Amino acid sequence: FANGILEIRLRVSSHDILHQKVAMPRLSEQQTIADYLDEKCSKIDNIIAEANASIEEYKELKQTVIFEAVTKGLDKNVEMKDSENLIIGKIPKHWNMAKVKNVATRITVGVVVTPASYFDDKGTVAFLRGINVKEYVINSEPMVYITEETNEELSKTIVHTNDLVIVRDGAIGVTAVVPKEYDGSNVVSMIIVSTIDEYNSDFLCYVLNSYVGKIQFDLTRIGSALSHTSVFSVSNIEIPKPCIDEQNEIVKQLKKQHEKLDSLIAEKESLIKDLESYKKSLIYEVVTGKRRVV
Repeated sequence: FANGILEIRLRVSSHDILHQKVAMPRLSEQQTIADYLDEKCSKIDNIIAEANASIEEYKELKQTVIFEAVTKGLDKNVEMKDSENLIIGKIPKHWNMAKVKNVATRITVGVVVTPASYFDDKGTVAFLRGINVKEYVINSEPMVYITEETNEELSKTIVHTNDLVIVRDGAIGVTAVVPKEYDGSNVVSMIIVSTIDEYNSDFLCYVLNSYVGKIQFDLTRIGSALSHTSVFSVSNIEIPKPCIDEQNEIVKQLKKQHEKLDSLIAEKESLIKDLESYKKSLIYEVVTGKRRVV
């Protein structure tokens, strides 16, 4: 078992491989096929490499856009001041600086003592784990559940809409805002942050997933074998604090740009998937003689 999920591994013996029948065209035809596939696959690989490079550029642009917005605001002509934080640099003169604990009504950690003992196949309450959290998003697969009774027993770690969940083990710092569909869910091991009314939880999510958060999370790492962070460390991460109206406007604009860049990334990922599938199909058809090579 791994994380409560049964893993089945299939193995092929060397005997099976050595006695597997394969197509055997003439040597000259083999060379023709090999040359053809080398040329075609090289072209496909080049397109895939270009698509991957574009994805990385879009991701870098996305990070830059977010960093600039959450540290410099949307007005390019505003007067700036030193934030006194080397990572954040200059911020608008009318902004303040704060720590996560200054904008939170609750900072705690999810269930850390034998959480698997609470898993229940008949449960109806989602039990969120680090594996379910990506930047800005909570994935439903693979989800485990607990019962309503267990959820009440673990009431201190129940999360509600607009709370933040932060991965604390392994890929520390990855943050998502709890959406309505997971209101009332519970949390395994991750750090939970509930924000004050004057601080937009989506804005904090952008800050923590930006370079502002990433670098500071790296500085909070504890342990070498399996890195993790702590409630104390997260509480003391320094963040910009514009007024709530400005936070709301920044979040609105970032979501629009976020959506456009994610769409471009998705297009490139779809192209890569199609090309990889085509490459496998091409190789199969050629080496089995279903497609003739002249």
